This record gives sequence, C-alpha cells and structure tokens, in this order.
Amino acid sequence: MTHPGANILLLRAAIIAAALGASCRADTITIRSREQKGEFQGYENREFLFRADAWTDLREPRTAVQKLVLDPPRDVDLVLGSSAEAATLVAYEQSRFVVEQKGARREIAGMLVKSITVRAAAPAAAGGSGGAEEPEARRALDISAFEKADLTPLQSAALARYKTARARYDAFLAQSSAMVAMMDKAQGAKREEILNALRLRKNEEQPVVRELEAAEKALMAAIPQGTVLREKAEPAAGGADAPADAQAKAASMPEAGDGNVVIIDTASLEASPGINANQRAAIAGYKQASAAYLRVSETAGGAGEAAAELEAAAGQLQKAQKALLGAFPDMTFSPSAR
Repeated sequence: MTHPGANILLLRAAIIAAALGASCRADTITIRSREQKGEFQGYENREFLFRADAWTDLREPRTAVQKLVLDPPRDVDLVLGSSAEAATLVAYEQSRFVVEQKGARREIAGMLVKSITVRAAAPAAAGGSGGAEEPEARRALDISAFEKADLTPLQSAALARYKTARARYDAFLAQSSAMVAMMDKAQGAKREEILNALRLRKNEEQPVVRELEAAEKALMAAIPQGTVLREKAEPAAGGADAPADAQAKAASMPEAGDGNVVIIDTASLEASPGINANQRAAIAGYKQASAAYLRVSETAGGAGEAAAELEAAAGQLQKAQKALLGAFPDMTFSPSAR
C-alpha cells in the first residue's frame, strides 16, 4: 500500500565497528562537559576540527573545548610563529596543547598556537635506514544504498563526484603503497631515490585528500542523514504484459523528495552482543514510534485531523530515529524488501 505523502523504505541496520579494525581512531574531545568520540582533524582560526562520524564534522572554538585526548597521538605540523614545527600531538587540556618533540614533552599555551595540521600517514624511514610505513587509508563511506536509490540529478551528481574522488584517492594510495614496498626491497642510492619521491608525494596528496573531503561533504549535503529515497524501479518482464497491480504500484510511487520516510529494521541491532541499556531503550522507543507511524499511515487521509495526526506521528518517528542513530553511531544500512 502507498501511504499518503510518504514513501516507506525498510532498511536493515548493522554495526560495522568490527569491520573497521584497529585503524579506526578513538580520539575524545570534551566540549562544554560533553564527551564526543571521533577523529581529530586539525586546528585553525582558534577552532578545533573534529570528525564525529562520517556524516558529522565539528568546528568548535578553543574556548569551548575543555580537553582533547588523541588515541593514538598524531604527528602534526605546529605553527606558532611564521614557520611550522614537526611534533607529535598528545592532548589538549587546561588550555594548553601537550606535544612531544625530540623525545621531550612540551606544553604550549593554546593562545600561542596559530594552526595544527595533521600529517598524512606518509612513509618515513627511522634514522634514514629503517623501513617505511604503509599509508593509512581514509575510511570510505558506505554508498551501497545510494547506488540502489532513485536519485535526483543533484544527488546523482554529488554521488558521481564522490565516486570519482574516492577512486582517485584509492589509486594514489595504491601507488604510494607500491612505492613503499619497492623501497623496502631497495638498497643504497635506489632506496634513497624512492624515499625522496615518496616525500614529494606528501605534498601531491593534499589536493587529492581535499577534493575527497569536499566530495564527501557535498554528498552528505545532497543526501542528509536520515534521508532515504525509493529504490530504482526494476523493469517488469514482458513490458505491457506486466501484472496490473505491479503497474499500479509503480505509477503511484511518489517522486523523490515528496516526504520520504525511512523505517529501520532493528532485528540485527537487537541481536548484537554487548549492547547496553541506553541502546536497548533507543531500540524500544524507535520500534514503538515506527509502529505508531505505520498504524496511523494506514488510515490517514490527505487533509484535516487525519493529516495532522500523521504529521505528528512522523515527527515522533524522526525523534526516535535520531535517538537510535545517536545510540548506534557506527551503523550502516542496506535496502530490504518490505
């Protein structure tokens, strides 16, 4: 049945934390007494740049940040005056950045720091003779649900831009990794030649990374969190000979953007080991709100009290969904038949 003003697409949710492995950052920033996990991205214009998740980038003024703990500590370029200094950033607390330089720990007043740039995970030789590290890949967005959806031209363009930027980044990283492997096997002048080439690639990598970051943000702006579009219609076998009910269903599907509603199948979340009381409460609240929405949408008409009741139910569903996504930040979706 088609519900008035809304297209309901059932999604299956799955926790992906295990798939991320040890490469996932576990930095913690405390903003006005509230802790947030994620990844430190840098510091500029007296603001901390922090990625809470794939959908959320924070910019917090230094005066609002009480503490930052990096796990693991990060190699950075620290600008105090007119030039950058290499350092390892450990933390920020009591209005001071804690860094390590040349084996010694140093504390720097926050007001003296102009900017902090996180160094790309680039290969470096210990003492000029050690092995090089493999470049660390940025986590890719899960776009599988978007690729199966019927997108608007703007959304399709944003998705295409992201896929192009991601492919370029992956190719750049693969080439750097191959050069690292070659350097590890080389000796003498040949090894030094490859190492110098890798050092130059650090600068070449920055525009590639910036375009990927811009493409990610453009995609998230085009398809905000919680927006789920209808799946692409599969052509029916036999064309005009397709069943009448299938033709009617396809004809009555709303166009993208006409109040699409997402219903999340929480079965896999409920079956996940180790979920806490808050997560169970979020699941229960979401199931109650989604059941209420579906019940109202079965009978609501297009105007009057029924329409108002449907709008209220949709509002409660949206709140419950926000609470669910907050309780399970590492969640990905795949379309499922309803």
